[in-house]
Amino acid sequence: MDNPFAASGDRIDVVRSGMTPVIYGGTVAAGDLLTSDASGRAVTAAPGAGVNAYVIGQAEIAGVVGDIGSMTVFAGRIQG
Repeated sequence: MDNPFAASGDRIDVVRSGMTPVIYGGTVAAGDLLTSDASGRAVTAAPGAGVNAYVIGQAEIAGVVGDIGSMTVFAGRIQG
């Protein structure tokens, strides 16, 4: 995946709380709870019935795959 934020070997910032830019890996609506896909992009957390899923935050703006969006970072877990 091309990362517009850093090249291989570059130093990066790690955000543990607050708002941060993310790359969307699918269609995301403002307010969606987010998790990451296999490429590390933010996608809507949508676990199946009775399945637990970890979330990394909540989308602040809507977008589609490849868009740079914004999310509020927090750790959590939801059940479908």
